[in-house]
Parts: sequence; structure tokens; C-alpha cells
Amino acid sequence: MKNKEYNDYVSHQQASVDEYKKHNIYIRELENYPIYVIYREDNHWYFRFQSNLKYFQADDGMTLKDIETELIKDIPYIKSIQFYDEFGYSAGILI
Repeated sequence: MKNKEYNDYVSHQQASVDEYKKHNIYIRELENYPIYVIYREDNHWYFRFQSNLKYFQADDGMTLKDIETELIKDIPYIKSIQFYDEFGYSAGILI
């Protein structure tokens, strides 16, 4: 994704995982990792990680499936994703 803040977040997560691996600390891949999403009037998806209050903007034309693919590729410990809207309802039906 082209969002600088997102790329900084990914770099930080990858560096953290690399540091753990350097010390032979096992990192478990997480399934159904919660991602909170909002679709705004500007026709973009915005998403945030459970541990982060900042929303990141998805690239133009991205679907939830595209976001899922990108996140799994970028974040080393995410194996699969479960999308939620801000009210805690599963957004999986939107994919």
C-alpha cells in the first residue's frame, strides 16, 4: 500500500519479529486476526489493527479481499484475518 504511515507500521512490525527471531524466540502466526474497517464517503476503505487506534487508508479500488491479501503478505505473524466494523460486528460477509 502507498500509505506512508502504514509502511512505517509494517516496517516496525517486521523489525520486531526479526529481533525476536534473532534471539530464537518463537513467533506464533495468528489466525482470525481482528481488523476493524470503515467504508467512507470518499469511496475508500479505512482499516485499523486491534492494537492501534489509527486508521490506515487502503489504496484506490481495493476490496476487503485485497486488503486481507496485502496484510497477510506484509505482517509476518498474521495468518488469516477477520474483519469487523467499528461496532464489533463481523464484516466477513462484505468480502
